[in-house]
Amino acid sequence: HTDLFIKPDVLPSSSKYFEDLRTQQTNLIVKAIKGEISSKDYLKQFKSVWEKNGGKQLEQEAKTLYAEEETILKEVSE
Repeated sequence: HTDLFIKPDVLPSSSKYFEDLRTQQTNLIVKAIKGEISSKDYLKQFKSVWEKNGGKQLEQEAKTLYAEEETILKEVSE
């Protein structure tokens, strides 16, 4: 489940959350481009969508992956 390029789709929960988050983000971007919502509202709405739809889980998994890679890089460079 790890990838040296830190691609988001390598996180364990990516298949569960990532596609829906991307779709919702795209929908909000379209609304912002069309002037239906402001960029400030876009950020608020996406933060809410992110937190309610698996973003927090993905953040935790990314932090764990990063810590694992930092440990490996440290060991290799010694």
